Amino acid sequence: MSRTRLDTLRRLAPFSGCSDKELRRLDALLDEATVPAGKQLTAVGQHGTQAFVVVAGAAEARIGDRHLADFGPGDVIGEMALLDRRAARVATVVTTEPTTVLVMDPRSFESVMAQFPTVARHIATVLAQRLRAADVAVD
Repeated sequence: MSRTRLDTLRRLAPFSGCSDKELRRLDALLDEATVPAGKQLTAVGQHGTQAFVVVAGAAEARIGDRHLADFGPGDVIGEMALLDRRAARVATVVTTEPTTVLVMDPRSFESVMAQFPTVARHIATVLAQRLRAADVAVD
């Protein structure tokens, strides 16, 4: 892995607390994809098979016409479906500009969660914040 790739991973919030050795191990678990603006990453109601970490670019979460959230570099998308495989996606997420993402399938996601406690803690914190925000929005 190049120094540039290592620095890119370190700048992303989920991986910022990882050592160089951990980042090299993480890199082996993550696939990178560049997608055009308007690409649907998740669809509400569908069962998900991937989670994403935004490297560059932007995306937005929606339910129908209702805007829920914006995502940018370092944000994790789609983790709920991989944490609870029985659950359907709760929102549709679409890129709003050309976007580079790191992609985790169920196996790599499980490995990341089991082998990298700082990353797992970050993902759990993000999930808790989203659930609190959703609870407040419902009230």
